[in-house]
Amino acid sequence: MAYLSLYRKYRPRFFSEILGQRPVTQTLQNALRAGRISHAYLFAGPRGTGKTTTARVLAAALNCEKGPAAEPCGTCGICESIRGGRCLDLLEIDAASKRGIDDIRELRERVPVMPAQCRHKVYIIDEVHMVTGPAFNAFLKTLEEPPGHVVFVMATTEPHRIPATILSRCQRFDFRRLPTADIAGQLGRVAEAEKLKVKPQAIEALAHLADGSMRDGLSLLEQVVAYAEKEATAEDVYAVAGTLDPQMPLEFLRATAEKDLAGLLQLLDRAVQEGRDLRHLATLWREYLRHALLLRTCREARQMVPLASAAVEQVEKHGKKMSQEQIISALDVLSDAQRELRWSSQQRLVLEVAAVKLCAAQPPAAPEAQVQPRREARAKAPAQATADTAQAAFEPGELSLESLQKGWAAILDRMKKQRKTTTAALLLEASPIEFKDGVVALEFNEEFHRDKVNEAAHKAVLVNAIKEMWGEQVRVECRLGTRGGPRAAEEGPEATAGEDDIVKRAMTIFPGSRVVENPSRKRRTQ
Repeated sequence: MAYLSLYRKYRPRFFSEILGQRPVTQTLQNALRAGRISHAYLFAGPRGTGKTTTARVLAAALNCEKGPAAEPCGTCGICESIRGGRCLDLLEIDAASKRGIDDIRELRERVPVMPAQCRHKVYIIDEVHMVTGPAFNAFLKTLEEPPGHVVFVMATTEPHRIPATILSRCQRFDFRRLPTADIAGQLGRVAEAEKLKVKPQAIEALAHLADGSMRDGLSLLEQVVAYAEKEATAEDVYAVAGTLDPQMPLEFLRATAEKDLAGLLQLLDRAVQEGRDLRHLATLWREYLRHALLLRTCREARQMVPLASAAVEQVEKHGKKMSQEQIISALDVLSDAQRELRWSSQQRLVLEVAAVKLCAAQPPAAPEAQVQPRREARAKAPAQATADTAQAAFEPGELSLESLQKGWAAILDRMKKQRKTTTAALLLEASPIEFKDGVVALEFNEEFHRDKVNEAAHKAVLVNAIKEMWGEQVRVECRLGTRGGPRAAEEGPEATAGEDDIVKRAMTIFPGSRVVENPSRKRRTQ
């Protein structure tokens, strides 16, 4: 007898054996009990989640000698022939190879033929998204009004590629990725039934690497058992899968949190020497930083982090060494590195540069002896110094009109640090004039600036900045005022003063900028 791989040997024969898809199986069983069978179904979802298996169980339930029933008996001749792939009335079509209009025409010619031995002729069309546009159009009429003895079941991993005209003629069922715990439980049962020596840590590693696919988990289990000399361990799993030991991403997280550049470079060297995929490494590095951010910001994050409890504790421990801003900045650095890795021929260099950026030391606090030289430097850039001093000295306190006015420069500075420069520039032309019943009223000189800040995106930036500083949710109202400003007068000293004020404000947004000659002002003075 030919050897059957584990995923084929343990393929579910009943709806009750299908893991993690209860909304799908329960709906189909209820329809079978009520006799409300559709002529066309679309099963959509990731690979290895049971789409084709469910289609076969549905075919068996429809044609079982003791049915139609909510569960096939599994023992009659029809059920056995479907399980063994010998049923003449169950036709599985690979749409990746039979995707053209001629293949669909051939299918249409075969559809009217009555079943040979079953009540229903069931067509399972796998990877249906590969069918061409003209072929889909030729299939429309047949799909909409097939003979009463025909049921179509189409399976796809990319439902967005299927025309709406096809979707509207089917009952759609969405399959989800299997939970890691369900995969681990099934792998443990299979290992026990097959008397395979696999450590519990190896089962956990297999379930995590399966990424929601039961088929992938069983295939990898078979490989690991063949590789291991004695009892399969987690190290055997990572060796066979060619992926990183999860301890390594934890080490990357620790080194990032502690700004340990030497440690990061040594870890990168080790990954290169072991022949690891650096793009995969960057993905895991970023993924663990994401876990750290979730655990730091959300009380329910433990349920959203797909790691063992011991690993979650380590991630949480290292994450506490960084502020939220530092974690977000690190995620941005690694996002840029990942984009560059796609095209770079020097992937190691890309990640080494990213490591240097992540570990860049913060400037130390200035000793007392350096205060006077810094004051002299501030005198050369008064606008920048004014903004920095205001930001350093400002204490939010209780939210009020007075505290808003005093902290306006600090609010703009916060926006600049969050890369919301456009909003900060627009708000330079505004000032708080009223705070009442949770509404902050701003006055603008220019209608253009008022209208731009009235847009939802800019308002949201300001509301978030106020909430971060004062901890209160407010609404923003923009008004056009009659204050002085750049358009108060076109000529004379007032206009010049307005221009100088704009220059000073601009310099607070763009540190390091300098004033050059203004040709328009020169013409006026001449």
